[in-house]
This record gives sequence, structure tokens and C-alpha cells, in this order.
Amino acid sequence: MLQLQPHLFYSAIIATMAIILLNACGVSPGASSGATLAGTQWLLTGLEQNGVEQPLVQGTKLTLQFGDGTVGGSAGCNSFGGTYVVNGQNLTISDLRQTLMACDPPTIMQQETRYTTALLQAQSFALQGTTLTITNPGGTLRFTRA
Repeated sequence: MLQLQPHLFYSAIIATMAIILLNACGVSPGASSGATLAGTQWLLTGLEQNGVEQPLVQGTKLTLQFGDGTVGGSAGCNSFGGTYVVNGQNLTISDLRQTLMACDPPTIMQQETRYTTALLQAQSFALQGTTLTITNPGGTLRFTRA
């Protein structure tokens, strides 16, 4: 069984609470955001990299939430938060910070790295009904509205 050091556990809780409070209060770190994404929540349904669909680890739930210039969610085990800017259909996600819990099995950690890296490389997005697609130079993230 995986055991966390107490200081990592408390750091994870504090970081998660900060993300929730920032989103709940609508606090913006100064980034301008598009009204089309602000206030929306998404569940990852597909991740394609370099033309290859990456299977999602069974039992994990990868989420994405947009606030007023803030972005956050779950990478499957760890929580993350950062900022985003929309300019037309262009999307830039930056300053991602993530809790540092060790997750088992290792495939969860690999999936988290793929997911957060793909978010940081975002270049554009498209909304179609209840589907959000984020595109980066190496692939595509597909979400359904949560």
C-alpha cells in the first residue's frame, strides 16, 4: 500500500483548497479569458498524441474547469491549477501547478504527465455542443461537458 508523507498530504490538501477557492471566488490572476470557456467544467474522453490514441487508465477521472482566467482540475490522481488566455479560437494555458502525490500504478503518473503536458501545449480550441476539443502541435484532447 502506498503511504504518503504527512507534509505531502497536507500540501496536496492546501493546493486543492486554493484551486477551489480561486474558482469559487472568481479570482483572476490578471489573464483575460473568453466568455465561452469561463464557468465550464469538462471530463476528458480522449487524448491523441502524434496520431496515436492514448488509452485512459481505467478508474481515473481527468477533469478541466475554467474560471475567470483560471484553470484547474484533476489529472487522475493529483489536482492542478493555473491560468489561461483566449484570443478568438486560440488558447494558451500556463503556470500550471500540481499536487505531488505519488500514484499507483505508475501508468497513472505517466497519464498525468501526458495530460498536463498536452494542456500546456494548447494552441486552439473548438466548442461543438457538449464537446470541447483542445488542439496542440502534437495532438488533440477531447472533453465532454461535466
